[in-house]
Amino acid sequence: MIRKPSGPITWPSGRDRRLGTQLLVFREIASRRETASNFGAKFITGSDALNGAGDLIKSVFMPMARELRRRFESETAGKKDIEVPAADRTVTLDHNSEPYREAVTALEVLENTIRQANDYPDAEDKEQRIAEVSAARRLLSSARVRVGAVVALLGSGITYFATHLAGTAIDRASAAVVDAFTKLIGLIF
Repeated sequence: MIRKPSGPITWPSGRDRRLGTQLLVFREIASRRETASNFGAKFITGSDALNGAGDLIKSVFMPMARELRRRFESETAGKKDIEVPAADRTVTLDHNSEPYREAVTALEVLENTIRQANDYPDAEDKEQRIAEVSAARRLLSSARVRVGAVVALLGSGITYFATHLAGTAIDRASAAVVDAFTKLIGLIF
């Protein structure tokens, strides 16, 4: 990836070129040549090292995912002979690997941080998020995990923390989960 000085992101003009460049950014993150936290801190206005991953998800990844979905749907509209491979892949986990240990630790830290938060805005939501993180930790104890199950458990919480609890200890802990899971099974959030 071409390195440029820190500053706000300026995407290329044109929908295709912008989307292509955004995909290249996420390929760099998935290949571990860049971290989501570092990229967000360098290139998203108002972001810092603590909030970089959440800011990247909120301001780049979520809009890019919507655009990709729209593009896919428009390209495949009315075509019945298209076979779409299952996006919900299953991955084998190496319980002795460093990325696995980092992911488990990041989930433990996130769960404890949510549990200890006295200023969480909604008690029922807090209870739900703790249960979801705990369930994700339980999933990691198996030899294989379905990526879609992890996304279903953690995705909305990570997005909520990045948008509603930005800058808090919970937001920072959830950004660490994103980084750890990127190392373990690739970019999924």
